[in-house]
Amino acid sequence: MSETFLRRAAFFGLGGAFLGAISRLTIVDLDLFHEMALVREAFRAGFLPRVDTFSYLPTVTPVVHHEWGTGLILYLLCVQLGL
Repeated sequence: MSETFLRRAAFFGLGGAFLGAISRLTIVDLDLFHEMALVREAFRAGFLPRVDTFSYLPTVTPVVHHEWGTGLILYLLCVQLGL
C-alpha cells in the first residue's frame, strides 16, 4: 500500500469517528435563544445593547455579551433557512 492511500484512509477514518462522536450530542443549550434575540435586537438598534432587556433579574450596566458571535451565526442560519 502506498503512503498516500494510508494517509487518506486515516483521514477518512478519523473524520468518520469524529462525526460519529458528535452525532450523539443532541442536547441544545437554551442560552442560544437569548443569543439570537440579542443579535436580532442589535440589528434593530444598530449596535449591541449595553443593557440586558431579556433578563428577569437586574444586571450590571454595561452588560458584556461575550457570546454574540455564536448568536450572530445561529441567527443568520435561522433567517436564511426560514426557521
